[in-house]
This record gives sequence, structure tokens and C-alpha cells, in this order.
Amino acid sequence: MIILKSSDGIEVFLTEAFLDHMNAHPDVTIDHIQSALDKIDIKEIPTSESGIKYVSINIFPYKGRSALVHDPIGLNAPSFFAKRKGRQVPSRVNLKLKGDSTNLLTLIIKSDSNELITAYWSSDINIGPEPISPNIDPNTPEGQIERKKALLMWCKYSLSTQEIELDEEPYISNWPTIIEDYGDFYHFNDIY
Repeated sequence: MIILKSSDGIEVFLTEAFLDHMNAHPDVTIDHIQSALDKIDIKEIPTSESGIKYVSINIFPYKGRSALVHDPIGLNAPSFFAKRKGRQVPSRVNLKLKGDSTNLLTLIIKSDSNELITAYWSSDINIGPEPISPNIDPNTPEGQIERKKALLMWCKYSLSTQEIELDEEPYISNWPTIIEDYGDFYHFNDIY
């Protein structure tokens, strides 16, 4: 485990599970994460209803590429999906578009334990979790609402395969099938 500190002196924990998860974001380094933490007060970041803190910070002069690309589809439309490296569920991907260059790094932190869940280069669009995020509990009314919001956003965006590493070849499916196959995959205490 690695322990870093934010500008207000709060310890942020990078667990072994987090470090393994970061194989999905190999272009984000510990230096990038510390640079972002140097600019934030953890206590000032609002906590979502699901107990998560989301923050995007400009860490100039560091620069990366956002994997998020504008790629609208209809709810039932076929699209490419694939599991990213270190992931247990597929993401919607785009094989042609390239992500934008950015100085924004997004950190997602569990508010009760200050464990870093993920860190990635981002655009100025805060898209939120994917519809089948393991942190969305589909068995609660809140989780069902959160899933619907996520589905609306992820029908507008996908991830560029030029900016992410995959564990499998992309395949054609659609959101209803993906949710049917992976939608009950909920495990809040595990990293996604």
C-alpha cells in the first residue's frame, strides 16, 4: 500500500487492489496522482449519495489523453464492447476516434476510507460511472436511478481503443445485452 497526502494533510490510500486496477490506466503515474492531491482539499470535495468523492484537477504541466470520445448511439443500437485490462466487465469502445489531449486528471475516492478507487485522464465532461459499474447496486431504487443516468450518458460517449489497453478483442453487442449479462455484477468493496 502507498499512502499519499492531499494539500489539507488528509492521507489517501493506494491499496494493492488500486495499484493492480491501474493497469487499466498505465499512462497515469503516482507523480500525476500526487500532483493532483497537492491541489485539493479532500474535506471540501462533496460526497455522492453512494459515498464517493469525484474530483477533476488541472495538473499542468503534466499532460495525457482522455479516452472519452463523443460517440452517440441509440439505446438498442449495436456498438463495440470489450473488457479493459484489469477489468471484469466490458466497456463501450470506439475503434477509430482518438481522445483529446488534456491536463485534467480525475480522482475517485471512497469517502469513508479515503481509498483511491481510480485515477484517469479526463475531459471537461464529468460522465460518471458506466451503467454496469460494480459500484452501482441494481437492487436499490437509488442504484436503478443511477444506472439509468449512466446509461443515458454512455449512449453518448465511448472509450477510444487508442487510449486504453484491452484484455480482449472488441465485439459487437448493445447495452441491453451487456446489462443482462453483467448488470448484477455488484461489489462495492472491490475496485472497479
